Amino acid sequence: MKIQGVPGVTNVDELERHIVAHGCYDEVENRRIFKKWFSGTRPRDRVYEYVAQKFGILDSLMCDVGCGYGPTLVHAKPGSFGIELEDYQCAFGRSVGLTIHTRNIITDDLADLPLVDTVWCAATLEHVDAPHVFLRRLYYLLKPGGRLFLEVPCALPARWMLAIPGAAHVYEDHDDHVNSFSPTSLSRFCERAGFEELSVFRYSTPLINRLKAMPVWATRLPPFNLVANSIMYVGKQIPDWDYPPKATRRAANNPAGYRFRSMFGPRDSKPEDVRH
Repeated sequence: MKIQGVPGVTNVDELERHIVAHGCYDEVENRRIFKKWFSGTRPRDRVYEYVAQKFGILDSLMCDVGCGYGPTLVHAKPGSFGIELEDYQCAFGRSVGLTIHTRNIITDDLADLPLVDTVWCAATLEHVDAPHVFLRRLYYLLKPGGRLFLEVPCALPARWMLAIPGAAHVYEDHDDHVNSFSPTSLSRFCERAGFEELSVFRYSTPLINRLKAMPVWATRLPPFNLVANSIMYVGKQIPDWDYPPKATRRAANNPAGYRFRSMFGPRDSKPEDVRH
């Protein structure tokens, strides 16, 4: 996958030398960060390459939400940027030439950020206290009709699957995960936040990691989908989207992503006229 997000760097070997030389930490730490996050060996790197080629992400201006050190941004179109909470990761990304803003998506002002064609958000939504508000905020980062790419862990499809050898490890939650999704529930979350589903599929991180020759799309098929522990959602922002007419929320570009209205409507309407 081509590298275009760091000026003067075109391949992985050049990227390693650049990171070791320009990273803001000592050589040992810079090399550790490169090996773990930038060497292109993570299963998520293969998934990103598959999705990027399928949907033409590399040619679009992108915001990577929860970008960490910036391993996805090195492949993004120049002018792309990331949003990250952790100062340690932000400082590193900036030191190697990436544009990363230290922001909290839900509580901070994002009005100064340029609108983008693509929002990429991987391994983040499962940590968020208020997923709906988070998705509404992502909506307003996009140009009209822009696309959202979400990657999250998949909830265990059925409790009996714990009897499958290794299943408990595959579906084990990180200690900081507070949300759990299935393809159906994730699609519903996004639908009610203003997005039209373009694609949603499960894939298997363990298989991608162990079977290097296996295409990402093949892990969606039986029997491999029994250990498909991650979900990729692709949605299109619906311009001027709003909640259903009788909803008590109206779409608004503010820290909540919406504003409340009276659930009873005009003064002359009766409570029984409102259906929930």
